[in-house]
Amino acid sequence: MRPLVTLKTAALFIAVTINAAWAAPLYSNPGTENLQTYSFIAASTGDLIASFAGTGAAFEQQLGVLVNGISTGLVGLNNHASVLGESFNLGHVHAGDTLTFFDVIKGGATWYSNAALNFDGGNHIFSRAVSAGEAFASSPAGTYVAFEDLTFPFSDFNYFDQTFVFTVASAVPEPSAWAMMILGFLGVGFMAYRRRNQNAALSAA
Repeated sequence: MRPLVTLKTAALFIAVTINAAWAAPLYSNPGTENLQTYSFIAASTGDLIASFAGTGAAFEQQLGVLVNGISTGLVGLNNHASVLGESFNLGHVHAGDTLTFFDVIKGGATWYSNAALNFDGGNHIFSRAVSAGEAFASSPAGTYVAFEDLTFPFSDFNYFDQTFVFTVASAVPEPSAWAMMILGFLGVGFMAYRRRNQNAALSAA
């Protein structure tokens, strides 16, 4: 899998203590709002895959995405039910698509990776590129995104309530697509064979 996005901004990384059985949150300044903002652009074409990277949240939450401002209609990876490393397909994207992730809190607000869409105006995410195994053991290389679920300014700013690593999986043809391609190649080969035989017959005449 290739990294999902290119980040237009950079962030420092300092690992903090491990929270129970989950991976360590990557945000280095708990208690302080993350002022770094991010733009997410799909770097390749394929399925957008989210791998669950842990939570410290009391609120139940799920993840979704807007692709060029339009929801894929797919929401999943419940932070209270998902296991570390569990993946969810958020739909197909194309290289150059603008991605806006959103965190749906059961019975509460929906927070977006684009702060301008949040009713409190706060930046509810922290993000950075990660290498394989960096976000948690066996995690893929990709883009780590962590949501903060509390309304600003009444927040603990831990950015460890809904966390994921995002990648884009290269499209693999379905078996039916392979069959159609093989039939197509056979058809082209047969037509070339017939044309060659017809040309040979005309030359003999």
